[in-house]
Amino acid sequence: DKDSGADDVGSRILHVLCGENATITPGHFQAESVPQDLLLLRQGEHGFLTADDLVLRAGDCFRWTDVEAGRVIYYHDESSSTTDVLHLAAGSEYNAPPVSIRISISGH
Repeated sequence: DKDSGADDVGSRILHVLCGENATITPGHFQAESVPQDLLLLRQGEHGFLTADDLVLRAGDCFRWTDVEAGRVIYYHDESSSTTDVLHLAAGSEYNAPPVSIRISISGH
């Protein structure tokens, strides 16, 4: 499940069933030191991300503690897509290191 990306602190693939949701966990990151904040740069094309039950939009931040507590969830939109990707930054600034969470969608 490891994904390549030398400068990317997101490292693992999130698996989700078509039309279902999956929780993003600390295991989806490979950072040595995790940031306090994460910034959503761009939602996935085939679903959306929530943090603490709030739908996030590009430019919204959420806390690492939300990830640790299991409150960051990706919801698939029931399309026939088999992959998606979330683009984040490891910090509250747009120039922070990139984080990509790759999503594998099955069960169509």
